[in-house]
Amino acid sequence: MIPSKESRIIETLNSGVQEHSEEFSSKIDEYRQALIERGAYTLEDPQDMSIIPRVITKSEHQEIEQMCQELTQTCFGVLSDYLSNPSTVPSSPMNDFIKTLPTTQRVLSGMARYDFLKQGLEYKLVETNFVNPGALIESTGSAETVLKIFPDLRKSLYSIAPVNSAKRRLIERGVKNLLILTRDSYEDCPSEVTDRHLIKNTVLPIHAEIVPQAEYGRISVNGSIEYGGKTFDGVYPKHLSGSSGMEDELLNYKEFVSSLLRSNAVVFDNWLTMLLEEKDLRFLSRQNPSIAKYLPQIRDFSEMQGEDYSDWVLKLRDTHCGRGVVIAPESVDTSENGIMQQRIYTNKHPVVSLSGKSGNATFDTGVYVSYCFDLDSHRLLNSEVAGYLTRFSITSDIVNMTQGGGVIPTLIEK
Repeated sequence: MIPSKESRIIETLNSGVQEHSEEFSSKIDEYRQALIERGAYTLEDPQDMSIIPRVITKSEHQEIEQMCQELTQTCFGVLSDYLSNPSTVPSSPMNDFIKTLPTTQRVLSGMARYDFLKQGLEYKLVETNFVNPGALIESTGSAETVLKIFPDLRKSLYSIAPVNSAKRRLIERGVKNLLILTRDSYEDCPSEVTDRHLIKNTVLPIHAEIVPQAEYGRISVNGSIEYGGKTFDGVYPKHLSGSSGMEDELLNYKEFVSSLLRSNAVVFDNWLTMLLEEKDLRFLSRQNPSIAKYLPQIRDFSEMQGEDYSDWVLKLRDTHCGRGVVIAPESVDTSENGIMQQRIYTNKHPVVSLSGKSGNATFDTGVYVSYCFDLDSHRLLNSEVAGYLTRFSITSDIVNMTQGGGVIPTLIEK
């Protein structure tokens, strides 16, 4: 994969930073204002973003599409086997809960996100995410905004937004009225409020209703789903995802979640797919040995006692948002539930961000994939790369947003 245009574009933007700092500073202000107007940035809950885009070449995008289709087919092969034989599911409090949920819905639609690290020309998968895998709007709003600020780039580059692909999957399933389940308090995270309303507007002509947690008791489920005098044929669990410390809340809503899964409505991001959110990615290569080429080496704690851990990353199971990850640990406690993953020395990318960060940054590549899978026929009915989330960190090799990272706008070569 040769980045035919990436170097030239980055070079041009970098020269603007070095030779026209005052002019570029004004572009940063214009960029921030355009993001605010788009709803992709709020001053109350600022999310750091770089103005210098990353470019995915046409051939690279095609290769990522093929790679993600193979990964998605393999993931749902694993899920089919798990549901046929629940005793094979690795035990954990969350997995044990998921195994008790109804499997009435036999066609699953939703949005996955595969997180990769890139070293040289190779992508290595480091995490799978299946239920509400991050914001659907904010990560791609920066890309469209860069194209607005630098309109000449639009001649050769474009961006894609996950929510548009999600809408296609919902329309294919016949969804006309969508219920979006959210949390009670909006004040703590204004960007999430903006995100939800952007989703609501973007999925038109599908009608979407945002329902906060305090209103869940007003949702009636008896075959069909009723709320506020309307019947809904689709549900999107924006809040009840079991991630980011919300595991206990999901467990407390077992009956509610079960009733939704037994309903006639399409559950977009079905909770059953959380069985595929496993830190030890060797479950994929056991299902399909050809997947091994996309995985870093992974070892159990017990295999590495007394070894040098400088080229390894400790990852604890049942943790999210960059927590439970230690790069080059000094020691390993074998009583903890986790794995050791080969350290990937990632490529760097130049950033100039809204918060004033500047320099070459570590980055990852989150690839959103919308899918539709038939459990009975074991067929992947639809799978497409729906968008990219490139996160960066100047100070750390951990790039998660909750750990102080930011977003690099990601554009694709035409």
